[in-house]
Amino acid sequence: MANRSFQTVHGNKYNRSGDAVNTAVLPCGFTIINNMVMDKPMKITGSKPAFAALERDRLLRGIPSKRRYALEILRLKDAQNYSHWEKRGVPRKELVRIARLIGISADGLDKGILEYSNGSGRRQVAVDKPLPDSVQEGPDIRSWYPLLGSVPGGNPSEAIECARRDPFTELIPTSLHCSPNAFYLRVVGKSMEPDIPDDSLVLVDPELSFQHGDVVVARNGDNEANIKTLLRDGGSWYLAPKNPDYPTKPLGDCIIVGVVREAIRRFR
Repeated sequence: MANRSFQTVHGNKYNRSGDAVNTAVLPCGFTIINNMVMDKPMKITGSKPAFAALERDRLLRGIPSKRRYALEILRLKDAQNYSHWEKRGVPRKELVRIARLIGISADGLDKGILEYSNGSGRRQVAVDKPLPDSVQEGPDIRSWYPLLGSVPGGNPSEAIECARRDPFTELIPTSLHCSPNAFYLRVVGKSMEPDIPDDSLVLVDPELSFQHGDVVVARNGDNEANIKTLLRDGGSWYLAPKNPDYPTKPLGDCIIVGVVREAIRRFR
């Protein structure tokens, strides 16, 4: 076999004589020692179903970055460890700690079962086998944003981050690129029909500057949200409905929470 050079991925180790031994691991599982390929497959030492469950949990939370998931959710000191788990499985000594962080049982995680509980209900997501390498997010999906039950007050970043960490939060995929603090709201009422029917979902970007003609979410003094078209007439701003049965009102003391980027209608 001819000598071939490979990039070292695990650094130097030392033999019994104290000599440096340059080691690396190929994606196929073979080990390289001093640039010579050793036909010994990599040993699986952890739980592969557990890693498949973690990958499903990552997607459910809408976190596209494995590095971010490893550091922020799993609280690993080195994100490279997560890459090692993909090949070797999740170390069994880590199962209890990881399970507590994502809110499931260690036994379920070991079996590849996500069963979340928040004290008022349980939701189970079974993972029978690891996700194949060919499974990727669709090319049109650029981000996932949380569906909130109400308009967040003040700076929405804290509420958005809290919602993302809650496994019971529904995350909605979109092909649009918005700010990290964007969120979805469910429309209640018929003032924007027929363009935005009752029970539609709207994607709101709180960091996009509003302008005349935008559909916006405005919050009044009672912390109630209104979805209207923002119009400027002379030097004044108004909130206008699409439905002619509803009146146009001055913006007044209402606060613009964000600009609506898209509306989704669900039938079931």
